[in-house]
Amino acid sequence: MLAAAKAGRKPGPKPKRRADNGKPYTGRKPRTGVTPVVSAAVDEDVRRGRRGGGRASPVGVISPFDRGASMSGHGPGDNGPSSEPQRRPAGPAERLAVAGGSQPAVVKLVSYAAGGARIGKLLTYQSRDGELAVERETGEQLSGGSWIQALADEWAEEDGRQPSKDVLRLSLTVRSDAAIGEALKQAFPGHRIAWRNEPEATGEGRAVDVVMSAAACAYPGERKALRIYDNRKSMTGLQSRLETAFGAGTEVEVHGFAHGVEGVGRYLSQIRKGTRDQAFAVRLNRDGSFTTDVLIDAGSSALEEAKDWKRDLRSQERRDVAHIIFSAKPGTPKDQFVDAARATLAREFAGHRYVFVLHEDRQHLHVHAAVKMRSETGKPLHPRIQDFQRWRKTLAEEARERNIPMDAMSRFERANPPGYKLKDIHRVERGVATENVRRRVEAVKASVVHIPTREEGKRHAVAAAQGWSQIAAIASEALHEAHPEPGDLRLYRAERPGTRSSAPIFTRNRAEAAEFAHRFGGTLSYIDVRSADRNQVASARGQSNADDASRFVVSRELAGTMRPVPLTETETAAVLQFRRRSETAVRSMERMAAETQSTQPNRPTEEADNMANLNVMKTSFAQMDEQMEVIKTNLPADRQPQIEELHGKLKETQQQMLATQESIERKRGTVEGETFVAPVKHEFSQFLAEERGELIRYVSRKENGKAGAVVFTDHGDKVEIAQWKDREAVLAAMQVASRKWGSLTINGTENYKALAVELAAEHGFKITNPELQDRLVAAGERIARERAGRAGIVPGNRSEAPTLQVQSEAAGRELSQSSAPRTTAPIVDGDKVRPADRDRESMLAAMREAAKKWDTITVNGSERDKALAVELAAEHGFKISNPELQDKLVAAQEKIEQRRQKEQMREERRPGFTEGMTPQEPARKSDAEIELALQTVRERTDAEAKREVRQAERSAATQERPFDGGGEDHAYRTQAEANAAVRAERAVDQNPSQPIPAEVSQSSEIERQRQVQQELLSEKQANRQGEAQKQTQKPRHRQ
Repeated sequence: MLAAAKAGRKPGPKPKRRADNGKPYTGRKPRTGVTPVVSAAVDEDVRRGRRGGGRASPVGVISPFDRGASMSGHGPGDNGPSSEPQRRPAGPAERLAVAGGSQPAVVKLVSYAAGGARIGKLLTYQSRDGELAVERETGEQLSGGSWIQALADEWAEEDGRQPSKDVLRLSLTVRSDAAIGEALKQAFPGHRIAWRNEPEATGEGRAVDVVMSAAACAYPGERKALRIYDNRKSMTGLQSRLETAFGAGTEVEVHGFAHGVEGVGRYLSQIRKGTRDQAFAVRLNRDGSFTTDVLIDAGSSALEEAKDWKRDLRSQERRDVAHIIFSAKPGTPKDQFVDAARATLAREFAGHRYVFVLHEDRQHLHVHAAVKMRSETGKPLHPRIQDFQRWRKTLAEEARERNIPMDAMSRFERANPPGYKLKDIHRVERGVATENVRRRVEAVKASVVHIPTREEGKRHAVAAAQGWSQIAAIASEALHEAHPEPGDLRLYRAERPGTRSSAPIFTRNRAEAAEFAHRFGGTLSYIDVRSADRNQVASARGQSNADDASRFVVSRELAGTMRPVPLTETETAAVLQFRRRSETAVRSMERMAAETQSTQPNRPTEEADNMANLNVMKTSFAQMDEQMEVIKTNLPADRQPQIEELHGKLKETQQQMLATQESIERKRGTVEGETFVAPVKHEFSQFLAEERGELIRYVSRKENGKAGAVVFTDHGDKVEIAQWKDREAVLAAMQVASRKWGSLTINGTENYKALAVELAAEHGFKITNPELQDRLVAAGERIARERAGRAGIVPGNRSEAPTLQVQSEAAGRELSQSSAPRTTAPIVDGDKVRPADRDRESMLAAMREAAKKWDTITVNGSERDKALAVELAAEHGFKISNPELQDKLVAAQEKIEQRRQKEQMREERRPGFTEGMTPQEPARKSDAEIELALQTVRERTDAEAKREVRQAERSAATQERPFDGGGEDHAYRTQAEANAAVRAERAVDQNPSQPIPAEVSQSSEIERQRQVQQELLSEKQANRQGEAQKQTQKPRHRQ
C-alpha cells in the first residue's frame, strides 16, 4: 500500500508535513519563562476539545494552561478554525481575579512602516536615536546608532506588496465645452473628479485634463464599490464610458497612476500648471452621490483639496514592519514585565525577526517592538481581531507566571472607554487635537464609564452587569472562612478560569493553592472532608511518601460541595465598584435607547411632524433665500433667467406652507399664564413627559409602554395643546398650567374653548377670559345639578323598614321633579348617534338608539367613554364591533354574571332553619388555601394603596374639596386616607400574615381588606389549635 502511494506521487519535492498547529512538523516553540509546574490532571473539557482524545498530564494541584490550546502556535492571519478562537464570556474566576487587583493586558498595533527610510525612522524612535539598547529575537543586544539603517535596509521588502494605485490622470479632446462636468459625473459615478479645460491649439474642440480617483464609492443604485485598475480590461471600459458620455471619436490619453494623497496633490498641480490656472472639483456625499462643484482658483493649495480626497481613495500602503506596544500600569515590576513581553514575542512571532526595547519616560511601562511582517518561511502576517485577543491572553499568561496579576478580559467588564492612539496623545501634548480627540483621551485618563452604542458592545455590557451582580451576591453571602469541625480534613484547590476537572486535585497546603490561583488568575476554594467521606479521597500519584501526602484526588461528588474562600474587604469593595460601573452603563444604554426611539424621524413623535413651529419655518426659508442669492452670483449670466424662474416657484411654495402653518397655529389650543415658569415634569398615567431642551413635551403612552404622538408641550410661558379635541389631553394640560399659574387664559377655536370651560367648571380651574365668564357660570350650575341628582339616586335595601322605602320613593319623586328639565335623548347625526351628555343615562340612551338602527355598534371617543360603553354593553347585551374592546367586554360580562349569581344566592337565603334541615359547619379552608387568600389580600391592598395615592395627588393638584365629590373619572381622596393605605400596604408587603393595623382614617376598601385578613388569620389559628388537639388525643403506645 505504501509502494502504491509512492508510485502515485507526483514528481518534485515532497510537501512539508505540518503539525496540528500549522507549523512545520520539525518546528518547536521556544521554552520561555519559568519552568511550569505540571502537577494537575488534564481538564475534561480540554481533552474533549482535542480530536481523538489526548494524553493525561501528571496530577497535582492545578493544571497550567495547556500549551497547545492557549499558546497557539498559529501565526497571526493563519486560516482555519484554530486561528479564530471564540471570545468566551468572563466567568467568576476572572472577575474575582480582577477584584483582587489584576490589571488588564494591553497590546496595541499602532502603525506600519514600509521602505528603508520609514523603518529607519521607526527604529530610531524606539531606540531613542541609539541611546537605548534594543534586543533582537535571538537575544542579541544592539546599542548605538550604527545598526539602525543597516537593519532597516535589510528588513525592507523590495519584492513585497506595492502601494495601491489610487489616482489617475488622463486627457480628453471633446468637441465643445458644454456641460463637461455633467458628462464626467455621468461617466464616473461615485468617483472623486477634478478637471480643467482650454481651447485646442487647432481651434477645434476643447482639451480637458482630468484627475480622478481609481476607487469609487458605492453610490445609490449600485451596491458594489468599483475600482479602475492599470490593466487592459479596465482601460477598455474607461474608453467606452467616456465615449458614451462625450460621443464617439473622443480621444483619451491616460498619463499614469499615482499613490495616496501625495499623488492626488501632484496631479492637481500638474493640470493647474502649478497654481496659475483654475480647476473644478466635485464633492461627494456619504452615500456616494454628487453634491456641488467647487472652484480651485489660482493661488489656492492643491494639497488641501487632496486631503479632502483621502477618505474616498481606499489607499493601501506597503507593510514591511509592524509597530507593537505592550503596556503595564505604574508600579509593575520592570524586569518581570520585560521578561513577559519577551516570552510573548517568542510565542506569538516565532519565525519572524523583531527587536524590542523598554520605554520608561512615562508613568506606564511600554515595551515597543518592531516585528517584520514576513517570516523566514515567506508567510506574511495579517493581524485580525482574534489575533489581538490571543496576544493579550498570551501576555496575561506570561505575566502571571512571573507573579504579575494580569488578565485578558474585555474592557466591557470594567466599563472602560475605548483607548486612544499614540498620535492622539501627541496631538493633545502639542495642543492641536480636536475636541473629539481631547475628549477621548480625557475619558480614558479619568476612567469614565463607557456607554456602548453598537449591538455587540451592548450585549457585552449586559453580560458584564449580570456577572458582577452574581459575584457581589457571593461576596455578600460569604463573610468569613469558618473553622473546620473537629475531625474534618480541610483541603484547598485552585480552580483556573472556565475549566472543570474530571479528577479534581486538592491540597492541604493553603499557601501552595493560593500561589497557583494567583499565578493563573484562578479562584481559591475549599472543602471539609468528614470521617465518613474519607473513602472518597485518595492520595495523588507522584508523591514520595504516601503517609505525608499533601495532595489528594477527590471524587467529583465530594468536589461539588467546595466553597470559595471569602473575599477580603478590599476585594469586596472592588466587586461593588465594578458592579456599580457596569450597572451604570446598562442604565445609560436603556435611557439613550428610549430617547432615540422617541426621536426617530419616521415615528409619529417627531416634533417636526406634530408640533411644527412657524418661527422655525420662517428662519429656514430665509436661509434658503440667502443660499439662492449666493448661487445666483456664481452662475453664468446665460443661466440667470432659469434660476430666477426656479426661485420664484420656490417662494410661492414657501408662502403656501407658511399660510398653512399659520392656520394650524391659530387652531391649536393654548393655555397661557401671566409669567414665565420653568417647565418641570409631571407624572400622568396615560402620558409620558420628555425633556426637549428647555421644553417639556408630553406624549401619549401606548399599551406596550412606548411613546406615541405628541399631546401637549409646556413652553414655560404657555402650554400648547396639539390634540385639543381629546378631553383627557386638555384636562392634563390644564392641570399642568394650574399648578404653574393658578389662573388660566384660554386661546384657540370655539370648540376648544367650550371644552376648556366644561373642564374648568367640573374641576375648579380659574379662567381669566372675560368672554368666557358667563359660559363658565352656566356650566358650573349645570354640573352642580347633575351631581346633586346623582347623589339622590341610591338603591334602597329590600330588608329595610317600610318607612325607609317611603322615604326612598319620596326622594325618587323629588329627583324626577328636579331633573325634569334635563333630557337624555341622544343626538342622531346621519350615521352617528351622539349622547346628549357624558353621564351614564345619556350614554345608555344613545346606545339603545344605535342598537335599534344598526344592531351592532362601533364606539368612538376617549378611553373613559369606551370603558362606560363596555360596561353598559355587558349589562344590557349590546353588540360592540371594536376589536380592541372585545377582551374588556368579555371580562365585564364575567363580572356581571358573578355579581348576578351572588345576588341570586343572597335572595334565596332565609334566616333560621327549614324543616328537615340540619345545621352544618362551613367547610374549613386548608393552610394552603389560607396562604393563597392572604396573598390575594396583600395584592389588593397594594393596588388600592397605589390608587388612593394617585387620587390624593390629583385631588391636591386640582384643589378639590370634600363636598365636591371629585370628578366623574376619579374620586376625592384625602391625604390621610392615602397615608393610611400606604401603611397598610407596608404592613403586609413582606409578610402577608402580618396583621393590618386598624386606623380611623382608613378608607372603606382598606378596612374591608383588613377584616378579610383578620378572618383568615383567625381561621388559620383555629386550624392550628385543631391540629394540636388531635395530637394530644392520639393514644400513646406502651413501650
